[in-house]
Amino acid sequence: MGLHIRLFGKFCVECNERILENFVAQKPGELFCYLLLHCNRPHPRETLASLLWENQPGAQARKNLRQALWQLQAAIHAKCLETQTFIEVDADWVTLAIPSDLTYDVALFEKACCQVEDLPGEQIESELARQLEQAATLYRGDLLQGCYEGWCLFERERLQNMYLLLLDKLMGYCEVHTECEKGLAYANNILRINRAHERTHWRMMRFYYLAGDRTSALLQYNRCLEALREELGVEPGKELKKLAQRIQQDQALGPVSAPQADHGLSTAQSQAILHSLEAYCGTLGAAHEQLNSQLENLRSLLDRED
Repeated sequence: MGLHIRLFGKFCVECNERILENFVAQKPGELFCYLLLHCNRPHPRETLASLLWENQPGAQARKNLRQALWQLQAAIHAKCLETQTFIEVDADWVTLAIPSDLTYDVALFEKACCQVEDLPGEQIESELARQLEQAATLYRGDLLQGCYEGWCLFERERLQNMYLLLLDKLMGYCEVHTECEKGLAYANNILRINRAHERTHWRMMRFYYLAGDRTSALLQYNRCLEALREELGVEPGKELKKLAQRIQQDQALGPVSAPQADHGLSTAQSQAILHSLEAYCGTLGAAHEQLNSQLENLRSLLDRED
């Protein structure tokens, strides 16, 4: 078997280079994707049931999980695996153990990103840069497009941030090696996701200037001003202004290392927001449990009356 799974963009399963159309129904597919993203460790059945069927009462959620597991295992055996089982299920736990001949894009992408987690783009060697370029091509779109479950939204944002950081590192590599055209392509990919990403505008101004196009560099500064004002209601940081002045005066650009934006939240502000969100989540969780309890009591009462 050669099983490859795409989680970036639209969910897709390939077996021996053949796309398996309509591999599995929606909910079993969501379960499969969740287990893939959290593979090689056991998951309590109760947790999976409440996570994927959070609006269902406990008994119904557990029944839905049993059906989804059966449908998923049946699909795997019918369409791509005849003898090998890699979803282990018992009375309380579910584990997906990745076999050696199964690959999926998110795992390959994350492995590449981990290699440069603490390495500035300007220090990346050529061979590693090629690996990162290949990893960037795996990101065909946001994780599991069309899925809006809470667990998926969290993972989608996490992986998108990794992708943006990867592109930023590749831009650092491109500037050191004067690969301006390629660096501008990476920058445009970032701006398609976040048009007010100040570091990216800073890098694009440098790429244009290094390529001998001072006019485009200054136009990029104006685009940055517009994006920051419209999206965030802020002015650019001092480093971006300083770069625009250097380009206007046709001076040397200065250090390669990109600046951090000056208009982020302070640590105290971030901690206050975090504490508020944690308290809000606690309140929602308690309300959710209370509502489920009341629903169960009401159903029991109605069953007795019948």
